[in-house]
Amino acid sequence: MKIETIAIRTRAYEFLRSIGAVPDEPDGGLELPVTVEVMQDRVDFLHKLGLTIEDINNYPLVLGCSVKKNMIPVLDYLGKLGVRKSPFTEFLRRYPQVLHASVVVDPSPVVKYLQGMDIKPHDVPRVLEKYP
Repeated sequence: MKIETIAIRTRAYEFLRSIGAVPDEPDGGLELPVTVEVMQDRVDFLHKLGLTIEDINNYPLVLGCSVKKNMIPVLDYLGKLGVRKSPFTEFLRRYPQVLHASVVVDPSPVVKYLQGMDIKPHDVPRVLEKYP
């Protein structure tokens, strides 16, 4: 690994430790953003969703998710389905992997499957909330 890359990753890990996040060690395979500012934006976004540092520590891979490319499209998709905001934080705590899902590859086929099982479109959000 280049010295510059190591320095960037070290700063990102130092930032995470400073806020109480305990990610894997730098060689643990977690892909982090290029800058601390991007990392701060991700942490702030997760906090706005109601997630805590403890939640992030329970699933540190969420730190590797792009807000614009992953999180927002998935959240928009779930919102369009009718997943309510009130149980949403709990939904994310139980199923944080959804934040780095591809809408086309992950949630969409699940929704189609549920509809194929004769679950009415207006009931799909409740099923997803209860059984993510």
